[in-house]
Amino acid sequence: MATLFDQYDLFLLDAYGVLTTSQGVIPGAKDFLNYVRQSRKTLRVLSNDCSRTRENARAFYESRGLHFELDEVINAGHALTKYFADHQLIGSRCAVLGTKDTQECVRRAGGLPIDILIGEAFDLIVIGDDSGFETLPTMNTVLTFAHQAARRGQPLPVIVANPDLMYQKSESAFGFTSGSLATLLEMGLRELNPSVEFQFTVVGKPSPFMFEMATAETSIPKTRTLMIGDQLRTDIEGANRVGIASCLVGTGLTLLPLADDLPLAMQPKHVINSLSELDHALRPK
Repeated sequence: MATLFDQYDLFLLDAYGVLTTSQGVIPGAKDFLNYVRQSRKTLRVLSNDCSRTRENARAFYESRGLHFELDEVINAGHALTKYFADHQLIGSRCAVLGTKDTQECVRRAGGLPIDILIGEAFDLIVIGDDSGFETLPTMNTVLTFAHQAARRGQPLPVIVANPDLMYQKSESAFGFTSGSLATLLEMGLRELNPSVEFQFTVVGKPSPFMFEMATAETSIPKTRTLMIGDQLRTDIEGANRVGIASCLVGTGLTLLPLADDLPLAMQPKHVINSLSELDHALRPK
């Protein structure tokens, strides 16, 4: 493990299932973060969370005793700012699925959140979180409006800020999140419009977008970067896809040991049971 640590200068850490759950901080997380800093390594929280602004995400971690500088927090809400600028979306009227903070993230990105339920027209759909709105009425309205736009020959783009299907609520409890809503909307639109090509664009992991953001901001090469996550589909496959070494931690959604027939794209380079195991191994003998 000490040799493993020597290989990398930038550590990208998923939040839920690696550092924390809704029940609190996962054992070993604080010690591991302290060790990384004492060793003068660089770290970033790379989270698909779009329910909080960057500042409020940092404050949430702080309330749990996990200290990060603001520039160490890269979540999907913050990534929207760069995405909107890169894709000339500033000024777009946006149907936003998520919290008040999700809407604030869209505003900061240059989008104009509109009131979905009173019938305002919109140019694109941003799916950021599963909470903060009336799920069924909102989904019904978005589905209907997007279907009508497709029938007019103007299919609406859909930006999926947080594509996570599920999240870790506690050691043995899980919940659906916004990626499941995106899947439901996509299924409905394709069922209603089988001949139409809809553009569902993912900003969060496993999209390369946030991985590229993290390495560009630090100027540390991908060959010296390690992604530590608990989900094969987002953390591990996403890192593998862009040439970043991946490490699966067994405190989240993915149970260990791994299946022997795991697809190559989802195979982590390293596997640990928890950050406490890694922290213990890294301490000088």
